[in-house]
Amino acid sequence: MTRDTVPDDAPLIVRFWHYQSERFPVFKHGILVAVFASAALSYSRAVRGECGLPSIEQYAVCAVSLLMVFFLLRVCDEFKDFAEDSRYRPYRPVPRGLISLKELALLGMGAVAVAAFLNALHKPLILAPLALVLAYIAFMTSEFFVPSWLKRHPMTYTLSHMVVMPLVMLYATGVDWIDERNLPPRAIALLMAVAYTGGMVIEIGRKVRAPEMEETGVETYSVLYGPRRATVLWLVALTACTACTVVSVMSVGAGLPALIVLAVLYVISAAPALVFLRTRSNRLSEAIDAAAGIWTLGAYLVIGLAPHLPQL
Repeated sequence: MTRDTVPDDAPLIVRFWHYQSERFPVFKHGILVAVFASAALSYSRAVRGECGLPSIEQYAVCAVSLLMVFFLLRVCDEFKDFAEDSRYRPYRPVPRGLISLKELALLGMGAVAVAAFLNALHKPLILAPLALVLAYIAFMTSEFFVPSWLKRHPMTYTLSHMVVMPLVMLYATGVDWIDERNLPPRAIALLMAVAYTGGMVIEIGRKVRAPEMEETGVETYSVLYGPRRATVLWLVALTACTACTVVSVMSVGAGLPALIVLAVLYVISAAPALVFLRTRSNRLSEAIDAAAGIWTLGAYLVIGLAPHLPQL
């Protein structure tokens, strides 16, 4: 059964399965969330001077909750983009009727309930940073009550929305540290900076396209700023994230192995963008998006392993 042959009266679980394959691939996101959670918990333990791995319970609560939060972000995006998608991207699942906004709203509320329940059972105090994340998502969905102004200032839009990523990281590390002290360890700010700049790498990377790949009505960064400036902007984000990641791993005592891996990752990730600056080929614009994912996954893997790398 393809996405175009799903009956309108098919059970919600069937339609949601096809929806997620297009808009929120569970397995793909699950891998990134698993690595993100591992990095957050391992780093938090390291900066607190704790040895060993987080407990299975900690890891499960963190990873499942993160998956629920990122799904909620996708649901909120569907609401924000519905009018534009209906006009310019009617092939997407919601405009074409595969699943309704009402159904997604119920699923989103279910995701929030799952996250809240797990965290309340694990550590009631962790509900505070989780609530902070959810409150910010609510403000994002309302476009901070100035949608027209943000529409005229696309970079401010991106910078303000990306604040959710360090807040998510604060929550994720809190699954570890929140019983130990009232405030997070200062070094957590470094990991929050990685989350912010890494979010920019993903966001910009998926919206840099060759001219012939642009869609009418879709404001990619290559449309807003031109392919060259958009690519340079992505390279700046990648470089900033690399710098933040290097400082983060060095703060937990990681040595040459971690730095070598990060250097190789940076070169591999930057290469398609550097070539795209000259060729503007479709294949290389798609490679930038892929490189953003490779960098993010690799960087969080290194952060998670950094406390153990000096002993390798």
